[in-house]
Amino acid sequence: MNEKVILQQIIDSCDDSLRDVFLRRMDIAVKMTRLDDDGESIYDYDREQEVLRHVTAGLSPELTIRANSLWRSLMRMTRGRQYRHVITNKPQLKLPHEKD
Repeated sequence: MNEKVILQQIIDSCDDSLRDVFLRRMDIAVKMTRLDDDGESIYDYDREQEVLRHVTAGLSPELTIRANSLWRSLMRMTRGRQYRHVITNKPQLKLPHEKD
């Protein structure tokens, strides 16, 4: 087996791991929202800054920029899922044009 094939298999394995962790993160985010079902604490600027500092600690400047972009996007997706959970489970938050 040549080196390129081996490296592709390693990337495939990384992608599988990232997918599993992504799904786990999304599931945990909804569970956290259920603990505080009013949706008030979904966006926490200080917590997000803490996460960004943690995931970029020790990275080169180039990788820090890329990690920041990745994690900001991930946290935005997570918040979206959390808000959707709140809206879906709070009938009083339905918009007038939405079907019951």
